[in-house]
Amino acid sequence: MRAEPSLRFLPLSVGSPPFFIWTIMPFLKIIADPLFAGRLLSVFCGFGSMLGLFIASLLLFNNKRLAYFSAMFYIVAPYFVFSERLALIDSMLSLQGIWLAVLVILLAKKPRLDLSIIAGVILGISLMTKSFAVFFLVTLFSIFFLKKWDLKDRKLTLIDFIKIILWLMLILTIGYSIYNFILRLGPNFNLINSRNDIGVYSFKEIIRHPLDPFIPHLKDLLDWLPNLITPIIFGLSLLGIVIGIKKKRAATFFLILCSFGPILIESFISKVFTPRYLLFAIWPFMVMAAYSVETLLTQLKAKSQKLVFKIILPLFLILLATIPAIRYDWLLLTHPEKSPLPRNLRSGHLEDWTAGQGIPEIVTFLKNRPPDKKILVGTEGYFGTLPDGLQIYFQNVPKITIIGIGLYPDKIPQPLLNSLVDHDEVYLVINDERLSFNPEAQNVTVINHYPKAKRPDGTFQSLLFIKINH
Repeated sequence: MRAEPSLRFLPLSVGSPPFFIWTIMPFLKIIADPLFAGRLLSVFCGFGSMLGLFIASLLLFNNKRLAYFSAMFYIVAPYFVFSERLALIDSMLSLQGIWLAVLVILLAKKPRLDLSIIAGVILGISLMTKSFAVFFLVTLFSIFFLKKWDLKDRKLTLIDFIKIILWLMLILTIGYSIYNFILRLGPNFNLINSRNDIGVYSFKEIIRHPLDPFIPHLKDLLDWLPNLITPIIFGLSLLGIVIGIKKKRAATFFLILCSFGPILIESFISKVFTPRYLLFAIWPFMVMAAYSVETLLTQLKAKSQKLVFKIILPLFLILLATIPAIRYDWLLLTHPEKSPLPRNLRSGHLEDWTAGQGIPEIVTFLKNRPPDKKILVGTEGYFGTLPDGLQIYFQNVPKITIIGIGLYPDKIPQPLLNSLVDHDEVYLVINDERLSFNPEAQNVTVINHYPKAKRPDGTFQSLLFIKINH
C-alpha cells in the first residue's frame, strides 16, 4: 500500500477499513524494520490512551489523585502491556474510544458546536479504523446519564434534551459522512461488511440460540478479565462499581455502559471472541479501580492522622495492587512463554503456527547471504504469518524472492525443485506439524529449527528452516 498508490484501499477487498494501515505508512518510510514500525504506532496509541484516560477520570470525578491512579493502573495492567505492543488495529481503536468518551463528558457539562464537530471527526476516523467502532454509539448515547437534569424546570429540561439530541445528530452525521465519503473513493467499498457472516451471528441465529455463544463467552470473560487485569485490580474495579452506584451514580453508569455495553453485545453476536477484540472496552475498569482505591484512602485518612494511616497503609495498598501486575509485565517483556497468559492468547501468540518464533533469525540469515546470490524461499501457506512475515523484510531486495507453497506438503514442492535451475539457493520454511514427509529422507539440509513455547501437555512445534540441495 505504501509503494503502490492504486492499492491504498486494499484492506476493503477483505472487508476491513484501511485507516490503521494508512497511519503505519509514514512510519515505514523512516523505520527500517516494518514490524517495529507497526508496533511503535501501537505504543504511541497506548500513550495517547493513557493521557485520555487521565483526562476522562479527572472530568468524571474532579479528583487529580484518582486520575493519576487510573493512569497508573492503565500503565501496569497486563491487558494493555500485552496488546499495545503489537501491530494491531485494536490499540488505535481504544485510543479513539477513550477520547470520544472525553468529548462526551465535556458535551454533557456544556454542549458546544466545536466539541460536537471534533467528536464527529473522531467517530468518522474510528469507523474507518475498524467496524467495531459502531459500539461507540453506546458511549455517545450514554451522555444522557451524565447530563444533570433540572427536573423541577420542565421547560429547561426539554430544551437541554433537544440540544443534546441535535448535537448527537450532528456527531452522527459528520462521522458517517466522513466514513462514507472517504471510503467510497476506493474500490470494493461494497465489501466492507463482507466478513460479517464469518465473525458475527445474524439476528435470526441469535434468536434461535440466545444463550449460545453468550454463556461460553461469559465463561471466557471470567477467565480473561481477572487474568489480564490481574485479580486485585479487577476486584478493585468491581468494588469501585459497587461504591460508585451509591455515591457517584451518573459517572458509574456512564463507565458501565462504555464497558459492559460493548462487551455484552459482543458476547451475544460474536463467532470469533478474543481478548483483543474487547480492548477498547476495558479502560473503564481502570477508572473504577482507581475510584475504589481513592475512596479507601480517603476513609483511612479520615479515621486517623497517624503516620501509619496517612502514608504506610496507602503505600501498602498501592503496592498490593500493582506488584502482581508488574511481575506479570516483567514476564511478558523478558520471558513471555513463562507468563500466565490465558490459553486463547498463549496458543495463538506463542505456541501455534501463528506464532513468529524463528522468523527474525531466518531474516538475519538471508540478509547475510552474499549479495550476488539469487535466492528463493518457499513457505507454508499463502498469506499470514507465512509467507507475509518474511516478505515484509525483502520488499527492496530483488535477489531474494519469497513465495507461499500451500499446506501439508507430502514431498518437496515441485516449484521449489524447478527453481534450483535458475536460483543459487532454495529454501523451505515450514512448521514441523504441517510437514507431511520426513526431511531426512529427502535431498535437503535442515539448517535450524526454532521451537515454540510448550503446550500444557509438554508438546511443542518448531519452525523448520530447510535448504534444498542441488
